[in-house]
Amino acid sequence: MILIQPLLIVLLLLGVVVYLRILRSRLVDRIVVSAILVAALGLISFPGAANDLAHLVGVGRGADLLFYLTIPGLGFVVLLLFSKVRELDERLTKLTRDMALRSPHVPGDEAGGGADPEGRTEDRSRDASV
Repeated sequence: MILIQPLLIVLLLLGVVVYLRILRSRLVDRIVVSAILVAALGLISFPGAANDLAHLVGVGRGADLLFYLTIPGLGFVVLLLFSKVRELDERLTKLTRDMALRSPHVPGDEAGGGADPEGRTEDRSRDASV
């Protein structure tokens, strides 16, 4: 066994435990993470299997195959994160609109001045001297 293999296995297991325990996720996400965990543990435990699999699909080395698979995987993650940001942005916009419609606010109203409902401005400085 190569010296780095136990370290990689511990780090991988720690990452999965943190993901499953701390971060809330859907069942589908947990299944995908579990499948990736099993594949990673297999490739770490048997490094020659990556080379055999790479030769099977026409790639020179196992490391190259993993790199080639990582690029579309990271692109997919970026798209998922982008869609999540858009979804949160839409939810925030809807929430802001709902709050604004529930409690309309006239600018300057709390200071005792500003516009009345008809849009006229009042000069309250004369009222204070009387």
